[in-house]
Amino acid sequence: MISKDLSLLYVEDDETMRHIMAEFFRLLEFRTVYVAVDGQDGLEQFRRYNPDMVITDYRMPKMNGLGLSRLIKEEAPEVPIILITSKFHKELTEDAIDIGIDAYLFKPVALDKLHNVLEKLTARVLQRRSFLNQHKLLEEYKKCDGYECCNSENGFRQSHNICEWLFLSNDRISKSRTYR
Repeated sequence: MISKDLSLLYVEDDETMRHIMAEFFRLLEFRTVYVAVDGQDGLEQFRRYNPDMVITDYRMPKMNGLGLSRLIKEEAPEVPIILITSKFHKELTEDAIDIGIDAYLFKPVALDKLHNVLEKLTARVLQRRSFLNQHKLLEEYKKCDGYECCNSENGFRQSHNICEWLFLSNDRISKSRTYR
């Protein structure tokens, strides 16, 4: 299982492969799996649904996977993208690195390799989400005007959430340190 909290956009022009892989992604229990038939459709669905991750084939009609990835990274550089291709091309690999592709896999895709990559990217997405939530809590706490804020129900809840987050963060840090 990857995460029931994450959504995935899968872009593939081959109908058989699209159905097989979409079912594989559903078995991994993504919250939602969006499926697009080519790069242009993928871009439209990305903009409509704002998925947490993207997996795209390279060679497709209308817009290839590299062009799609470039546009997505321009709009949302934090979204992990996996590019899948059937052949190794030095220029393609260099372009993928320049764009910021997060993983590059070859067909036929080994499902265990894909699963490992998805687990790593899932951890990264969830960690970023947690950081952004913590940052938001801290920003809300900064707005607190002392006595009045802390005595309101909302202010008390914010203070409690921040203290809980700090306690848990310190506890994790303490457990991860090795003392000599």
